[in-house]
Amino acid sequence: MAQLVILVSDTLRRRDFLEQREDQKDVLTVGDRHLTVQKEFPTSRDPWNELKKVLVERILRLPDWKSATVRIAAHASTCFGQNRTDRRIEDQRYPAEEKSLHERLGYELDVQIYGFHHEDPSNIWRVVMNLKEIVTARDETRKLNFFQQLEAAFLQQSAAAAEAAPLTGAQRMWEELSVTRHQIIGLFDPMRLRLESAQEKDPVEAAAIRVSVESSLDSKREKAQSLLRRAQKFAPGEASVKCITELQTHLDDIDLQRFTLWLRSLDDKLNHFRSTATGRQ
Repeated sequence: MAQLVILVSDTLRRRDFLEQREDQKDVLTVGDRHLTVQKEFPTSRDPWNELKKVLVERILRLPDWKSATVRIAAHASTCFGQNRTDRRIEDQRYPAEEKSLHERLGYELDVQIYGFHHEDPSNIWRVVMNLKEIVTARDETRKLNFFQQLEAAFLQQSAAAAEAAPLTGAQRMWEELSVTRHQIIGLFDPMRLRLESAQEKDPVEAAAIRVSVESSLDSKREKAQSLLRRAQKFAPGEASVKCITELQTHLDDIDLQRFTLWLRSLDDKLNHFRSTATGRQ
């Protein structure tokens, strides 16, 4: 369920709201969502391999990193080379770099790597350029929404890349089930945040938060069940059906008293479903 987003951008590091001097330091954390702004390697002959060493170190510091979602957006021209980028097109995905990161980690982590520009038509930049307001905001829900908007930008580019260069059956299923996982967890994660914040409130306000969360359960459960039914259409097979049945049962047994543990278990089951359906770990 943990998510690590690494933005590689000197522009973001220098902007007056960050003035970041330390490397590999999280500038935004909401629950188990982490965002780091890393420096570029503009003078290196091989900037990607220089950066890869830093990325591996940061990923390994994340608790339970093998079950985490990692999204990396790096300034395209300095991190991947001028000859591999085109400022006229949108953010580009780099599957070869994703594979090399898997090899370095010795594990096929749920990771996506994109090159972006500090200008239009970059969908990623449109989100991260607002980081100043998010970092200084006191509203944790707003910060969580920022992570969800950023994830949506990555997913949008993933869909565009798949359409431009059709994936194999297993790759496409992995991408589809990754989207399903994030959509389902995205339904319940704001509820987790609210319930955790309720623990710091006075009894009356805490009770009101729990009532509000409980009143939204049925609609969110129904939406999650609908997403699972859709997933079943492109992930057939007895093993997949068994996973979906277990997920549906889990959704029918939401435990507000232990909601964080319940949600973590849901994410584990979604990861297991994706691995089972695609034959990838």
